[in-house]
This record gives sequence, C-alpha cells and structure tokens, in this order.
Amino acid sequence: MILPYLTYGNIVWGNACKSTLLNINRLQKRALRVCCDEKKVKSEALFGQLKKLTVKNINYMQIVQLVHRFYYNINILPRDIASLFEKSSDVHGHSTRAADSMSLFCYFGRLNLRKNALKICAPPLWNIIPLSLRQISSSILFKKKYKHYLLNLQTDHN
Repeated sequence: MILPYLTYGNIVWGNACKSTLLNINRLQKRALRVCCDEKKVKSEALFGQLKKLTVKNINYMQIVQLVHRFYYNINILPRDIASLFEKSSDVHGHSTRAADSMSLFCYFGRLNLRKNALKICAPPLWNIIPLSLRQISSSILFKKKYKHYLLNLQTDHN
C-alpha cells in the first residue's frame, strides 16, 4: 500500500539531499516494522529479508530504467528527456574505452542543486552498473536483475 506513494514522482524528488529524505526514510522503516511486527530487528535486515528497496534505491532504479529506455526504446521517451543523455561514443570522435561499454557521457555539476539534476546524476549511476546488466535489452529482465543487484549492494553495505 505504501510503495505507490514512494515511487510516484520519485525520479524528480528522490534525488534530494539526505536530510530532506530523512523523514521519508524513517516512515518507510516504521512501515516495514509494522507490516512484519518486528520491533527488535534492525530495519536494514528487514529490507534484506523482505527484498524491499530503500527510498534512495527506488530512485536509483527509476533513473536507471529511464536510461535503459534511452538505450533500447528511445522512441517511447519524450524528446526533452532523451536529449538529457549522450552516449560517450557520440561525444568523442575517436575510439575510447567508454565507447564500447555502453557508457553515458558525464557532465559536471559544481553545486549540489545541479549535482542532483537528472542530467548529472544519471550517467554515473548507469556507468557503474556491470556491463553484463547494461547489455540486457529486455526491460522486464533488466528491472529484475538490477533490483537483485541493488539488493545485494544494500546487504553488503549493512
């Protein structure tokens, strides 16, 4: 029941600074504890047990799915969204390592407001994904594998 509220517009507001998202994170953790009736288990362990993504990872998921559409289904993206990204192979006239690895060109953002913009934050997120995941053309399979990848990162950090 709570997931639609966490995902709606998350691609826009989910990349806000940590202090802004603090209350949403707390509410998400509290909701997990209530649903599982677990008061003594750490919330990080609950996320892993229930295979649920944190608000930040939901944001990563939505951003990376948008970039995946840019690579494999650009026709369904609005022109303004598609123009946010550039493939590294299109930027450089000569052959580079990034040209063969399906990388996006990374723009620089000096201010935090700019760093949180989709054009700045999406390319590094996409570029750190293993190449084997980036090469999956099926959006359903990609979403499933990327969620598994994020869940493994979540449990490794805790």
